[in-house]
Amino acid sequence: MKNISTCSFCARKSFSTRFQYDFPPKDETKFDLKKQKYKRHFVSCDSCGHWFSVHQIDLTQLYTSEYNDSTYGNKISETFEKIISIPNEKSDNVGRIRRIEDFKKTKLPNVRNINLLDIGSGLGVFPYSVKKIGWNCTAIDPDKRSVEHMKKRIGIKTINGNFLEVENLDKFNIITFNKVLEHVYKPETLLSRAKKHLYKDGFIYIEVPDAEEAAKEGKDREEFFIDHLHVFSKSSLNLMCKNEGFKNIKINRIKEPSNKFTLYAFISL
Repeated sequence: MKNISTCSFCARKSFSTRFQYDFPPKDETKFDLKKQKYKRHFVSCDSCGHWFSVHQIDLTQLYTSEYNDSTYGNKISETFEKIISIPNEKSDNVGRIRRIEDFKKTKLPNVRNINLLDIGSGLGVFPYSVKKIGWNCTAIDPDKRSVEHMKKRIGIKTINGNFLEVENLDKFNIITFNKVLEHVYKPETLLSRAKKHLYKDGFIYIEVPDAEEAAKEGKDREEFFIDHLHVFSKSSLNLMCKNEGFKNIKINRIKEPSNKFTLYAFISL
């Protein structure tokens, strides 16, 4: 985002400049920025506490292939196998699946044939676990190689494309956004689209980086890397969901086994 004048979540116009960067943090993935100057900073809304990334770097092609090239190289399958072999107590994904399973027991106790849509599935670690517990999973991702990998290795329904542009989608009991909304310019548009494909008694599960906790440990945290256009507060996540018409909103914060500070939410109509 090149400039921020109004908070897209609370509509306030007062911001504070936060972390500034003239070069990548130590552990940030090395993306090919095509000779673009690395200069960026974050501003936070003085009202709701949401953090916006401000820069003039073109990241529009990042998730079609560049992201996987930079993050995994030619080792998509190898990385997938490594992640699913992580012991339960050290796995972010195991905790995620448990949270969703537990919430399903309360929200959808009598639904046996769960149909779940996972948006921005990446390597497919989460869809793999969804299939493992006996649910039906459809995975959407803009990277063709990720989709082919999931289709071949996991054997689930896959869609290669941008969620906002995919046509003829069914409705689902559960829709998930795992570390996805922070990567898009207007995350609220994804929620708006998801609402149209959610059964009335279903729910959406969201995970986003937690600005409030991560900021306490400084600017080099993963939560503030260049691919994150947004870093959420509890208040801004709540406002975004309310603004899109969701009435039942449950938000919690955790520090995951991977050391990520995360906000997770269950939302429904």
